[in-house]
Amino acid sequence: MYIRKLFILFAFTLSISAAYTQASPDLDKIKALNNYVNFSNESTHGLLIVHRLLENFNKNINKYVDLPDQQINFYSNKDLPQDIFEDAENWFYDTSPNEWFGKIGSYSGILPAATESRLKATATEMKTIITAVNKIRFDLEEQIKTLDLSKRENLSLVYDKLEEGVKLYKSFYTKQLVLEADIDAYYKTLKFSKDEMQFPEVLGTLKSVYTTTRSALTALYNKEDDNFGDLIKAQQTALNNFSVINLADYNSTRLINSRIQMYWGNIKRQADESIKSEKAFLESENLQEEYKLYDKYYYYYNISVINKFNRYGNGVVFEINRIIDYLGVPVLRYFEMPHYFKVIYPKLLEKSNYLASSDPFIKSLTKSVKVRKWSLLPELLRWIPFWLILQCMIIKS
Repeated sequence: MYIRKLFILFAFTLSISAAYTQASPDLDKIKALNNYVNFSNESTHGLLIVHRLLENFNKNINKYVDLPDQQINFYSNKDLPQDIFEDAENWFYDTSPNEWFGKIGSYSGILPAATESRLKATATEMKTIITAVNKIRFDLEEQIKTLDLSKRENLSLVYDKLEEGVKLYKSFYTKQLVLEADIDAYYKTLKFSKDEMQFPEVLGTLKSVYTTTRSALTALYNKEDDNFGDLIKAQQTALNNFSVINLADYNSTRLINSRIQMYWGNIKRQADESIKSEKAFLESENLQEEYKLYDKYYYYYNISVINKFNRYGNGVVFEINRIIDYLGVPVLRYFEMPHYFKVIYPKLLEKSNYLASSDPFIKSLTKSVKVRKWSLLPELLRWIPFWLILQCMIIKS
């Protein structure tokens, strides 16, 4: 009898092991796919840092053009890592975009060859773009140091360099959408058991909050607001459905864990704040003074709404991804939305062919440029969210 029991126990153990072995390859595929998502999201974080630099540089060069004897305050690149997307000292990331790109390579052979080839090609193009974005900040610094900006042809080079940034930011998002589509298409071919895919109702409500919030952001990005009120209503419905869920009803110690409760509460708060900002956009509330030169789409997308969605500020996506990671369910992590950049031209210059249409000589330009370096940290205190400031100052909580 004892031997028989041992045999049954052994057979049962083998059956569990076999089931795990069968499920394991698809779980490894989820990890491989999520490496691409993590690479994209962390690249988005790096792009935000450079985005703020480009905005501030644009404003400073405009003041130089419009105001006699205005000096240019160029924030020295020495205050930041040589490569924003590498960050060897871990100022901005736990794992940098370049490290995630390396992890993509370490998972070679996990995904089907054709799928892996497409994903790697797109990720490589995105890597090329962020490398070019990082280079722009040094190109601009070199132009400031070496060019006589009282000469209009040299001033043209500076604005052309800023316009390169506009194109790179748009290209990154275009490639991200390709990456998302290919990842989603392959993910739909994977099969998971009910035991693996736990808490479907919880996951479904999280997805609804994500998709409706992102739809509103996409409308702002594309400047398509004809049906913006309907998008807000859909987002409010998703948030209402999310809010009525009581995690304690699922009799799961994982769902009532204090971390999950915190993440859950943050999602509700950030989604609610996002809706408030979107309603303010719809009601055409006044923009902040410094953003009046930009259009309202730029302000509400890049400043008012996206920080309630992306990781900076512990937005909706960041918290949802933390829940997915903690629960260990075979679900794709969600993509964040990248910022976009827009060049603002000074009052004395026209945006379109401004050199050709302007006077042969712009009298208000000074004849020499005095370059001075300021520490980046004071401006970071204004622009980079609080948790990132703490990292920049190397304060450990």
